[in-house]
Order: sequence, then C-alpha cells, then structure tokens
Amino acid sequence: MSVQPAADVGLVRGVVRRLLGSAPFGPANLPGRLLLLASRPIGRNALFAVAQSVLTGICFFLIYRVLVDNVGIERAGVFSLMTACAGLLKIADISGSTALARFVAISARDMNGHSPRDYVHTVALSALATNMALGLLAFAAAPYLLPRMIDARYLAEARDLLPFIVGLVVMGPLAALTLSGIDGVHRTDERAIIGLTSALFSLAAAWLLVPRFGVVGFGASQLVQHMVCVTLGWCALRAHIGGLGWFPRRWRRGAFLEAAAYMVKFNAASGAGLFFDPLAKFGVNAVGGVGLVAYYDLASRLVTQMRALTVAAFAPLVPVFVSIGAPGTPAFGAMLAKSTGVASLAAVAAALLCLFAAPVVSLLVLSRLDAVFLAMGAVLTIGWCSQIVCFGFYFAAQASGVMAWNFLMSVVMSAAAAVGAFFIGPAYGLQGLLVAVACGLALAAVPVLLGNACSFGSLALLRRLAPMVLGAVFVTTGLGGAALALIGWVRP
Repeated sequence: MSVQPAADVGLVRGVVRRLLGSAPFGPANLPGRLLLLASRPIGRNALFAVAQSVLTGICFFLIYRVLVDNVGIERAGVFSLMTACAGLLKIADISGSTALARFVAISARDMNGHSPRDYVHTVALSALATNMALGLLAFAAAPYLLPRMIDARYLAEARDLLPFIVGLVVMGPLAALTLSGIDGVHRTDERAIIGLTSALFSLAAAWLLVPRFGVVGFGASQLVQHMVCVTLGWCALRAHIGGLGWFPRRWRRGAFLEAAAYMVKFNAASGAGLFFDPLAKFGVNAVGGVGLVAYYDLASRLVTQMRALTVAAFAPLVPVFVSIGAPGTPAFGAMLAKSTGVASLAAVAAALLCLFAAPVVSLLVLSRLDAVFLAMGAVLTIGWCSQIVCFGFYFAAQASGVMAWNFLMSVVMSAAAAVGAFFIGPAYGLQGLLVAVACGLALAAVPVLLGNACSFGSLALLRRLAPMVLGAVFVTTGLGGAALALIGWVRP
C-alpha cells in the first residue's frame, strides 16, 4: 500500500511536535510530553532506543572501571585488540544474522514463500554452523597471529582469553539475530529492554569475576552478556512468531540461499568498513602498546555512543524519502535540504556533548583527568562528528538504493586508518596517527555529499547548502582544537 509523502512528513513532524510542543521548550513541560510520546508506538520505540544507548554506554564504562581497578588498563587493551581483529571474521558470515529483521518483516507482510519461523530457524542454524567454523579457524590461527599482535609481557593472558574470544565469535551473531528478529516484528522497545538487561548482567558478572579471575573474568562477563541476550531474545521471539519452539530445528535451503545472497551483497558493500577499527587499533598498538589501545577503545566508544544517538534520530528518514519518491522532485530536494540543515546543527551539538562528557568519563573510569584519553576523545570527536553533516544525503541514498557512494565512505575511512597505521604512525607517533584517522573520518563525508548529489541531480542544492555544511565542520573542528589546546597537546 502506498503512503502519500505528506502523511509521512507530517508523521515525523507530529512526533517532534509532540515531544517539543508548540510552547517554549522547558523542563516544566518536558515530562508530560515524554509521556505523550511514549504512549505511541513510534515514540515508545524511539525513547527506548535512546535509553538503551545511554544506559548500555554507562554499563560499559562501569565495567571498564572494574577492570582498570583490578587488573590495569593494559589488560583491557589486550582484550580490545583481540576482539577487533576477531571482528574481521564477520566478512565471511553470510548466514543473515544481522539482516533477519528484513526477512521476518517481509515474510510476515507478504505471507508467501517461507514463513517467519522458517527464516528464524534457518538463519539461527546457519549462523551457529558458520560461526563455529570461523571460531575454530580463529583458534587454529591464534598461535601464529598472537605473537605478532601482542607484546610478549601479555601473551600468556592473551592465550587465556582466546577461548572467550572464540565464544564471542560464535555467540555474537546469535545475539544479533535474536535482536534483529525482534526488530522485524517492530518491537524495538523489547529489543532495548533485552539489550539493557544483558548489559546489566555483564556488569554484575564483571563485578563478581574480575576481582577473582582478572582479565579472564572480563572475557567471561562479555560472554555472559551475549548468552543472556540470546536467551531473552529467543523468548521474546517465541511470543511473536508462532511455532518457533525452544530450539531451531527447521533448516530451509531456499531461505538460506535468499539470506546468503543478500548478505554477500551487504558484506561486499560494508566489508571495507570492518577494517577501520582493527587497523586503527593495530596502529595505536604499534606506536604505544596495548595500554594506549584501551584508551583509544574507551575514547572511541564515548564518541560513537554519542554519535549513535544522532544515527537513531536520522534513521526514520529512510521511509520518509521512500514515500516521497524519486530523487529530483521538489519534495525530495526540500527534505534533503531540511535534513542536511538539521544534520549540520546535530554535528555541532554532538561535538559539544562528546567534549563535555569526556572529563566525566575520565573521572568515572580512570579516577583522574587523563590528558591522553581526553586528547584522543577530542581528535575522534572532530572526525566522527564532522561526518554527521552528510547524514541527510546518506539516508536519502539508502532509501533510493544508490549505495556506491555510501560504500566509498567506508573505503575512505579504512584507507585513512591503514595509511595512519603503516606510514604516518611510525613516522610521527600517536599524534600523527590520530590526526590521520580523524581526517579520514571527516573526509569520508565528501564522497557521500558530492557523489549522491550528482546521482540525485542536486549539485545546485549542495552548493546552496555548502556554507552551512562547511560552517558546521569548521565549528566542530574548532571545538575539538580548543579542547586539545586546553589539554596541552597543541599550542593555541
């Protein structure tokens, strides 16, 4: 059934209006508006998603605090480096675990071909088999790779962590498929509750296990999080999908081929982005050791957590652009201009949030205002938040099926991380590496803006928006630079 553009645009405006109201915004009338927004499905899902993002981030920082207090920051860096490298195995996972929402939603809507139960069972069994094979591959390659990645002082602990890394390789996609399946039945609120509950279990496990078992207890706490997520997520899916049962047992060749074909294309488009984090952490490890990897992981998590709130706010643009229709229409251009204007403001707002939150996180996790952590956070804020200005064009391209320029964004990011890790880092140290990473993150917005503007026939619109977009980037860079000058990494 088609939806008129005005209806979707009005829906988005209505959600914002219900939250902000027509009266001046203030703390006195916010609670009532939040309750009104929460009473509607779209608003409820949005509020739960934001709450999950914030609260799981707090849990992560508290877990880091437990780890730092008991075993030191270096051991956290060992675990972070190993998990980042293990994440590259996602490229070979074609089971469809992260895309289950798509197949569940389509099968429930069309009621032809395979049922939602068939997709869930098939993807679950395929994910289990595929990732068990990948986990065994990682275990077999570890004796060769670990001595080349980890300092000899921490090699024994890395070997102790290896079974938990393999466990996460297997359990991570299973957790992802249950959460994705819940998205497919349009219950993002349940997804958020399950994600938050599993994070709280992980925090409790870390608090109990890390003081006794050290970094191995930390690995166990991460495994507990995924196991709780799989258990609760499957129970939630059973409530929404009839005949699911307690265990997957129905593997359908047709459903597997459909999911695998989609994931091959998806992994080909997004695979380049999977190299960014491991390359950046490899470079940090090369110039400063695993201790600095933990600082980088902490700073990166802070900035990306704040950025995730912006991503969640802009994600509803996809159905709005779909309902408007083909690019080049006045309505499409108007929505593109409005979303880019909001994205420019959001970039500056996200940068301010990151820079103000960084000292709080430093005191919470490290019990001090650590200059290295704050400087990493400021540099990453410049890169990640400058990238927000392209969100309007990014989601418009996603809605239009024009993915080439969005794919190039991931290529630029990973290429910058590679150049920083292998060339700039060895020559100029940590500062040069971080600048290379931040420049890559910011420049990755350029192909999204220019390429998609050409595809949409909107170059004139982009020229008109350029002062606002460049202004947001300059302000974001200025805020990060001011923070760096205050910290003492650069001279004002």
